[in-house]
Amino acid sequence: PRSAARGTASASGNTEANDMLKRLSVITVLLGLLGCAGLRTDHPQEFSYSAPGNVWATPDAQTEAGRISALLPGSIAAVQSKLGRGPHSFNVLVCRSECFASHVPVTGAAAAQTGPYVFVNAEMVDRADMQAVLIHELTHRVLEEQRGADLHKVPEWANEALAVWVSGV
Repeated sequence: PRSAARGTASASGNTEANDMLKRLSVITVLLGLLGCAGLRTDHPQEFSYSAPGNVWATPDAQTEAGRISALLPGSIAAVQSKLGRGPHSFNVLVCRSECFASHVPVTGAAAAQTGPYVFVNAEMVDRADMQAVLIHELTHRVLEEQRGADLHKVPEWANEALAVWVSGV
């Protein structure tokens, strides 16, 4: 679990930002229920199909992996445009519900990020929402890369608020 960040905020400079982030904390709770945290970090062997862009899939999710692979460059560009940088090292792992549930312990999750992995449930993410979902999860990855060992100092609600702002979901 992530804990509260250290440091002090300037009363005049961060009041508005703090108020906005407090309001977004409700969204964080809801997104947490959808599965944006708390995952295993191993790289499962069942992801044997490879698509361009470091996308890996189980054999029964190859079609979805191809779609995700095609959306990935635009998703990375969207993250870069809002954050000034994109993720440097990651793999997208795509599988169906039963496999996904064995790696993501949150019931009903459509996608989730942990370490260098973005897990995508091919049966839960609508095609129309896929790009926004990728942007959301890649934003988590950028924050993790940026903070490294200090990621635990970023409150979960702030991590989710940033991903919501960048992706729109």
